Amino acid sequence: VKPRAPKNLAIEKVENGNFNLSWEESYSPPSMLSGQPVIYEVKYWRKQHLTEVSVKAINYQANSFEITASSLRRGYDYVASVRCKYTEYPAYWSEWSEKVEFHYDYQVTAEDILQMAVPVSCILIMAVSVICYFCFTK
Repeated sequence: VKPRAPKNLAIEKVENGNFNLSWEESYSPPSMLSGQPVIYEVKYWRKQHLTEVSVKAINYQANSFEITASSLRRGYDYVASVRCKYTEYPAYWSEWSEKVEFHYDYQVTAEDILQMAVPVSCILIMAVSVICYFCFTK
């Protein structure tokens, strides 16, 4: 059995900064395949770098997957797709679904500020120390 690809793929940014990818099963009642246990694979990649693909297996009955912001690089466009396979039949993977694109906006975080503030502070402290040293030695 080779199922049809999931349909109506959609993505939205959630409050915690992650992205929620959702889809619908391809079969609806009264189809015999509707509601059968299925596993999904989600793949997503930077649009500019097709070789850096992340593939995540979802081994539970779900119609959504949360892509964590920590797995993405800020300021890039991403593309995501989903496929499925039945667990109770000798089955092949479906084709990949239609692609959905999203952009991970660059937002300055406290971590970014600290990464800049610590080196700048160290340089300033060193500069002030050197100036004070030369002032007192004269």
